[in-house]
Amino acid sequence: FGAPMQALKPGFTYTATRNRLCWGVVSEFFNPDFGMTQFELLSRGSTFLVKSNVSKYKFHLVGAAHVTHPFDFPHLYPDERHQWLSAVTEADTRCKIQVYEWGTGSVLEEFDLERMSFRHPSLDLVVMHLEDEERFVKSVEGKHSEKVVPLELNELHDLSQLSGSEALLLGHDLAQNILEQEVMVPSSLAGNINMFSQTKYFVATETPSVMGICGGPVIIGDHDNPVCIGMTEGLVSPPPMSPDMDLEKMQLLQRIKDNTVVISSNKILEAIRHVELQLE
Repeated sequence: FGAPMQALKPGFTYTATRNRLCWGVVSEFFNPDFGMTQFELLSRGSTFLVKSNVSKYKFHLVGAAHVTHPFDFPHLYPDERHQWLSAVTEADTRCKIQVYEWGTGSVLEEFDLERMSFRHPSLDLVVMHLEDEERFVKSVEGKHSEKVVPLELNELHDLSQLSGSEALLLGHDLAQNILEQEVMVPSSLAGNINMFSQTKYFVATETPSVMGICGGPVIIGDHDNPVCIGMTEGLVSPPPMSPDMDLEKMQLLQRIKDNTVVISSNKILEAIRHVELQLE
């Protein structure tokens, strides 16, 4: 932890020639009261590995809680067709890591996560663990010939130092294949850090971030020495501006419109330290 800040090298993209720094995460649910006979898809997003400092685990997985626990975020699903989510509980769900083929998004393999996860009490952040870390590493590095790379979290003493910096958002793009099936294609999106608060910052990108990127890492540095400075939470969708809105607030909303909001690495480190204290 605490690696020095580095500039993003031009031309750095997340492609099949690189080590995989980001993974897909899927939440599923099963409730026989709904007439269900098997687990079905609940939500999809991205996640990444961070090295563990406790003996029980080699890695922690960091992700967006609205992907693993969408039923706890009713404001994100206000439509009447999602009202059934209020009847889903954590006991009805399970989560998996999925490895997707570069370019097509086809599922190559999946790995179960432990049913117990650690959800942050106020942030859209969750810490998870693999059921079988050894099988995961052996399969990814053996069968798929890709190195398992836990990311290093940068402890930022002053978020203002990031202002204007280049950063890369890693994750997945929820798209349709030629059979019109939804797939998660590994992708990346470059941008510049626009604004910051005590816990989050905002990244301006040429095009808005896509469905599937939530939970993915935001990194700086080259691919051989990537440093994680946060996790993608979602796309900023400010409320409609009104004539009664004061000028300062109006200018703020205009400045962050269509930015990607990112939870800082400081807050992720705090969450992980709290989890590790519970695990010791």
